[in-house]
Amino acid sequence: LSGFVMAYAYIDKIKKGMTFSAYAKSRFLRLYPLHFIILMMWLPLIGVKYLIYSQFSIGTDPSLTEHIQTFLSNLFLVNSLNIPTGWNVPTWSISAELVAYLVFFIEVKILSNFKFFYILMFAQAIFIYLFSFVNFGVFTPHTWDFGFLRSIPAFSLGLATYAIWKKFNIGGRNIYYQEFITAFFIVLSVTLTTLDRAFAYLAIFSFALSLLVFTNTKSGIIGKILESKLATNAGKYSYSIYIVHMLIITIIPDFFQHILKLSQ
Repeated sequence: LSGFVMAYAYIDKIKKGMTFSAYAKSRFLRLYPLHFIILMMWLPLIGVKYLIYSQFSIGTDPSLTEHIQTFLSNLFLVNSLNIPTGWNVPTWSISAELVAYLVFFIEVKILSNFKFFYILMFAQAIFIYLFSFVNFGVFTPHTWDFGFLRSIPAFSLGLATYAIWKKFNIGGRNIYYQEFITAFFIVLSVTLTTLDRAFAYLAIFSFALSLLVFTNTKSGIIGKILESKLATNAGKYSYSIYIVHMLIITIIPDFFQHILKLSQ
């Protein structure tokens, strides 16, 4: 999704001379301020957890994972580069996203006039997946342990999907059937991943198909639902929800267990 959206929003601008400083500023202002605010909110929480543990031996020692090194890796968003992470752990994916942003700008700036640019992006994705599998035993290294090798190929597949979207008009008179089939394919492929991880790669194709179908100018029943104010607001605030969710699910169990004295 990020690769598709970034291609839609920035490829033409970069081709027309957008500077790296302007590009980096727009991405920084989109991601970093909220990340910084939420990270600062972790400081008193971890302080209280450490005080409770050290004084009353309640809970676990947060200093095992929440210490100065992991704080700095969070602060500077380098926690997808095989640097240990803690605190607001999901920010590893924001770090990986920033690496993908950098690679995206460089490749568009240097290679976008190449006739087979999008084919090259697809090939890059396949190469990185295979490289990861050979070196790590999985196609998508997880979280902080070289997590950027997970974001770059997915980003590249988004660029390839954008090329298909731009060249072909996927929708048409059968948009209702296309939306239904796409939704069914997504549910099926994601559900099957609970049976075998291999189906996760089938899910990737279902996500690509959803981009092609639901970004069409015509909308069926599902498309109209996605265009509703509720759905568009959910998309608008999705980053905020994501960046704060770990803080919430950390506080709530502690509140029930240690304040209300309720067992888990």
